[in-house]
Amino acid sequence: MASINNFTDSHWDAADTVVTVDSVQPMLYATGDIFTLTFTNDLVTISMDIFGHGITIIHHDGSATFQLNLIAMEEVYLNILKDYKPEDVHVIDVMTPVEHIHIDSAYLPKLPPIGVGSDAPTRQLEFNTPYALAEPVAA
Repeated sequence: MASINNFTDSHWDAADTVVTVDSVQPMLYATGDIFTLTFTNDLVTISMDIFGHGITIIHHDGSATFQLNLIAMEEVYLNILKDYKPEDVHVIDVMTPVEHIHIDSAYLPKLPPIGVGSDAPTRQLEFNTPYALAEPVAA
């Protein structure tokens, strides 16, 4: 039987994560998640008829949304804001301790909500991509 130590001997350090957008590495992240990658669709679905006969449908859709959470003074955000065009293509690369995420063509369809309060101002950049690749980090 597995002991609790089997699960607590490992460690996770978010500082081991490296993100680049257009070859620039952000340094000022918002509190909470640095980024979130959400795939748009299921890659496999099941279609059933009324008699219980099913068929598996394979989808070749790697589209995704990539949300990057930055402080408003971050160079990546300021570069995008300076010459913003929604049709501009951005390259995003992320290396976490367990995953490598690569996006060759990310689009920022609109600027993020802009606000100021009692904390450092944050900007959630929500990129869309027709294809995101997430794979394990090579050992």
